[in-house]
Amino acid sequence: MTKGAPLRLETTNGRIEIEVPRDLAASIEAGTTNGSISTDLPIETTHFKRNSLRGSIIGGDTPISLHTTNGPIAIKTRT
Repeated sequence: MTKGAPLRLETTNGRIEIEVPRDLAASIEAGTTNGSISTDLPIETTHFKRNSLRGSIIGGDTPISLHTTNGPIAIKTRT
């Protein structure tokens, strides 16, 4: 992932899991039809439900869009 470069991941049948640096400034939009969303990052949410999330981390410089129909979405801190 290049700092500042948009990231867009989509799938129909499958899990999406990304690992990002703890200091990443990003705006996040994620959604799944049949699944859940989890994260261990301190996201300042503007919208959060079991299957959709919108928010930002550290001001939100880098756009991240994650969408799947059948599967969960996990946003994790890179260790």
